Amino acid sequence: MSRNKHEYDYTMPEVFLPSVATTVDLTLDEFVYILGNLLRTTRYGKESSRQGFMRNHILAIAFSDVELFSNLEFTQAFYDAFAADGDIDLAKGFLSDQDFIKHAPKVIQQLTANLNGRLQMVVGTEALEAFNGQPSNGWTAGLDDIVSQVRALNQDETRLAQFLRALNAQSALFVTS
Repeated sequence: MSRNKHEYDYTMPEVFLPSVATTVDLTLDEFVYILGNLLRTTRYGKESSRQGFMRNHILAIAFSDVELFSNLEFTQAFYDAFAADGDIDLAKGFLSDQDFIKHAPKVIQQLTANLNGRLQMVVGTEALEAFNGQPSNGWTAGLDDIVSQVRALNQDETRLAQFLRALNAQSALFVTS
């Protein structure tokens, strides 16, 4: 099948795109900056006339000395979990963020079970509830607090401007050293 070179692909509304953002050797300020950007991102698409709106949901924050898993592995593991869940009908094609929140702990635990490195997983209260309050080894609560603190920083124009100026100064020192 040939495609017209001016034909555009569209993502249907209510589509979930599970993904992993991997970073290496961050300072605390760099981590806060990246998390803030993930929380603030509301658009996708390269063509301004064809952009869609999106909302990122942070399911967990992993601190590790190795890369955990790819986006493809993450998506496939969710698909497998949904296919095994009798309450989800994948043929209808409708999923909710609660479906992802419900299955995220199991999916992440499965994907990191044979990790060749250290892992500290920070999760929210929903993830802890999936483990009946007894998280897996190396898992701890605190995601809700981290996300709310970064949101509060982003909502305070004065603090955010000070933070960004300080981060810029740090990066300038790094470049000149």
